[in-house]
Amino acid sequence: MRFYLDDWGSKEWQPFPKRWYQEGLLITNTVVKDAENEPQTESTVSANKNDREGVMKHPRKGKIPTYIFQRKHNIHCFYDHDNGEWMRMPIGYELHHEQIIKLLDQVEKALPGWNDRNDILAMLRQCNYDADECIRTYIHLEEDEWMRYTKISKKGVDTKVKNKK
Repeated sequence: MRFYLDDWGSKEWQPFPKRWYQEGLLITNTVVKDAENEPQTESTVSANKNDREGVMKHPRKGKIPTYIFQRKHNIHCFYDHDNGEWMRMPIGYELHHEQIIKLLDQVEKALPGWNDRNDILAMLRQCNYDADECIRTYIHLEEDEWMRYTKISKKGVDTKVKNKK
């Protein structure tokens, strides 16, 4: 049986309601095995090849293989009293959350040239809200020409609107 801490009401451990198992996404504290972080082998990937594997054409690096890894990660949610359930928090809400503001400030302090808070938050989400990993990723890609464009068309082609450095 699972329990949750009712920190808004009774401040006691409560049984996990059965209806919650059918709603939303249950994130556990289980450690993700290394095998889950690696792409599937040739024999098992054929059915899912189009779902997770891809290729991206980069102007300087040429064709870059891509893969969508399935991992457990943190999801920032808020409780919506109107419908009585946990909802995934949109970026517009997160930008006003005290914990997130501290992470954004930490990244901006380390990287004063990166001043797009929406972009920083998107990278923080990709890095599981780890500011150090976010900073390392940006530093690694900072000189990449795709990181200098602020607008991308629907077709993924740059619109030549560049960030000023």
